[in-house]
Amino acid sequence: QAPFALLGVNCDPDPQAMRHTQARFGHQFPSIWDAPPAPICSAWRVEGLPTIILLDRAGKVRFRRVGEVPLSTLETAIGQL
Repeated sequence: QAPFALLGVNCDPDPQAMRHTQARFGHQFPSIWDAPPAPICSAWRVEGLPTIILLDRAGKVRFRRVGEVPLSTLETAIGQL
C-alpha cells in the first residue's frame, strides 16, 4: 500500500480555469473541481491558496499550511506519517 495519496481540490471559477491551472503548474495528480459555493473548501476551512493538508491513514490532520510550502518541509511531513 502506498504511504500516501495526493488529491487536489480546485476552487477555480469553472472547469476550464481548473484545467488551465493544472497545466500551468504541471499538476499530474487527480483534482476535484469544487464548484461555487465551494462546499469542500468550506468544510475544510480553506482560507487561502494553496492550502496543504496531510492526513494520516486514520484521517487525522497531521500537517496544515496555507501558502507555498518548501519541498523539504513537505518531505519531512510526509516522512512523519
